[in-house]
Amino acid sequence: MQGGLDGLPPASAAAAGPAAAPPTRPWPSLHVSGTFAGSPAEGDWAQIRQRLAAARADLLFVAYGHPRQDIWIHQHRDELPVAVAMGVGGAFDFVAGVTPRAPLWMQGLGLEWLFRLVRQPWRWRRMTTLPLFALLVLAERVRR
Repeated sequence: MQGGLDGLPPASAAAAGPAAAPPTRPWPSLHVSGTFAGSPAEGDWAQIRQRLAAARADLLFVAYGHPRQDIWIHQHRDELPVAVAMGVGGAFDFVAGVTPRAPLWMQGLGLEWLFRLVRQPWRWRRMTTLPLFALLVLAERVRR
């Protein structure tokens, strides 16, 4: 579990440890090889590579936030000693209980995005691209 941002610990960096802790996580048979609140800065790569090699993990969850995590995974994909590297954004925040989920009725109606937008209004720019994405998906589906 890799998270953090340029030395500043966001919620996901604080959440990686609690999300991995056996007593609190919902998957007790999962073996977590380690957590690290590093950053996507190139200066941290040598330490991250060394920790990953020592951990001998199969999966790497990277929580730098979009698009930093995706760019970082792409830049290091040939050197990562794991079978799968996946950007997970704020998922650790939810698992660790750092960020609350929407009420069940909002989740059921598919409105969790609205709950997050109200609680985190700085996300509005990111949300404006969703209608375009939906239209592109529909257009591709019609084309096939």
